[in-house]
Amino acid sequence: MEYRLIRTLSCYSNKNEQLVFDVQFQNFDLDKFQVEFSVDKGNPMYDCFPISAKNIPFLKSFLPLTIGINWDFNNYSYMVEAVEN
Repeated sequence: MEYRLIRTLSCYSNKNEQLVFDVQFQNFDLDKFQVEFSVDKGNPMYDCFPISAKNIPFLKSFLPLTIGINWDFNNYSYMVEAVEN
């Protein structure tokens, strides 16, 4: 079986840590994400990387236009994650 690595924006509830939603990034550009999240060039970003409000303008260009996110950092935590499909 062949697996494919997918990068997602994942949203978790701060109340119970449950996944609320995840959205696949379109045209994920590892080099640009490494710069945005201050990650070394040799790091493939397989870990989870927390998203802050300052990352939102950058991330919007990698999200589907049909996705509208009501960012709420008081009630939710957002992560850049790598998952296998």
